[in-house]
Amino acid sequence: MMGSRWPLDGLLRFRRLEQDQAEADLAEANHRLRSSEHAVNRARNNLAGYGDSAVTVEQLRAIAAARSTGAAMVQELNAVVKLDEADARAKAFEAERARRATKSLDKLHDRHLEAEHAADLRDEQAAIDEIAARNAGARKGNR
Repeated sequence: MMGSRWPLDGLLRFRRLEQDQAEADLAEANHRLRSSEHAVNRARNNLAGYGDSAVTVEQLRAIAAARSTGAAMVQELNAVVKLDEADARAKAFEAERARRATKSLDKLHDRHLEAEHAADLRDEQAAIDEIAARNAGARKGNR
């Protein structure tokens, strides 16, 4: 009996693949989020690097324009970070759902294997008992 095919093997394989994909998607989303956060930090550092040492009105205007552009870029990057955070949360939720679904099927599979093993042990014990009974009968007949 051992080794018989479990009826939900295909579903378990699918759930494991689904879990692997969900975890890969989560890793990718977290990577994008970290990249977005680094981009914001770089933009802020660049923005802070614009000096106040304007000597002429043109230099002052150039610094003001650079700061304005930099501030707008930081705002846009912050929006990207918020989107990436939302995506990472959604991917984390999906990965957890996939883990729970796989874990439930794994438990069912383990129970199936345990029941199969117990049935094999019962079959073996019945065969041993039958052999012992035959041997005992044969010994009685030989006396």
